[in-house]
Amino acid sequence: MNEQNKLIPGGQIFTEEAEESLDKDLSFANSYMFAKVMSEESLCREMLQRILGVMIRKIEYIEPEKSVLSIRDAKDIRLDVYVEDEENTVYDIECQKTDTHELPKRSRYYQSQIDSALLEKGYHYSQLKKSFVIFICTFDPFKNGRHVYDFTRRCAGEEKLELKDDTHIIFLNATGRRDDCSDKLRIFLDYVDGREVEADDFIEKIEKAVAFNNQDKIWRKNVMTLAMEYKTVEIMAEKRGEKIGREQGEKIGREQGEKIGREQGEKIGQKLGRENARYSDVSSGLYSPEKGAELLNVTLEEFLKGMGEAGFELPENVNG
Repeated sequence: MNEQNKLIPGGQIFTEEAEESLDKDLSFANSYMFAKVMSEESLCREMLQRILGVMIRKIEYIEPEKSVLSIRDAKDIRLDVYVEDEENTVYDIECQKTDTHELPKRSRYYQSQIDSALLEKGYHYSQLKKSFVIFICTFDPFKNGRHVYDFTRRCAGEEKLELKDDTHIIFLNATGRRDDCSDKLRIFLDYVDGREVEADDFIEKIEKAVAFNNQDKIWRKNVMTLAMEYKTVEIMAEKRGEKIGREQGEKIGREQGEKIGREQGEKIGQKLGRENARYSDVSSGLYSPEKGAELLNVTLEEFLKGMGEAGFELPENVNG
């Protein structure tokens, strides 16, 4: 498949966010801006420390196929942040502005991609790395008011029994109102949500990076190039969908037409059979034309006309 035609989960949303750059500066919560700012190692490391509440000394960026769209003039446009720390823990982080109602399934896909990449390199199952798939959302994906939704696998009915497969899926809600996270993480999420926040060195550094990137004309052009590539793919997909829809519709129409034709043919045949039986009875003198018309629920004139058109003749003597 041509690299330009590769779509990732949520591709339409990424297109919409790229198109924001047409007439205004991108915010930190824009997927492209988020990934660009977080390409700065110190900022990404501080963000992970606030989210997880642990000290991380070093991170390295790795680029699985899904993280970078390789197209002409837009090779530096990332779609998420994919890093590994000094403990060999892998993190896949994405900022999400639109509730696509499929984030849980997408998190499953991302987790499978992390494991598949390791297995393809020859790792044994026992060597799979600890991993975190993290979505930073500007909406509440579970409508429960929490800032942090941290999912691990546990036994149903035995909440204390954890699977310990070293996988973590975290959804952060920038609109959260509960007292369920550290002050530093709350300040960061408030900022993501676009609210005024108290003085914070980390937020100030992010603000400077956002301003700098918005002034980077080459990067902004690359974002727009990517938007146009996605738009082209979307249009092509819509056309393919319309073509397939028409073909399927025509096929269903033919099948339904044939079925309707058979049903109508059977009804017409049955009707003609009943009529001919009455015409034959009258022609044989079994009963009068008046009786035949009554049995077919038609007028005498209609009965006689139909009888003649069907090739039946009235008998000389008719039984009443």
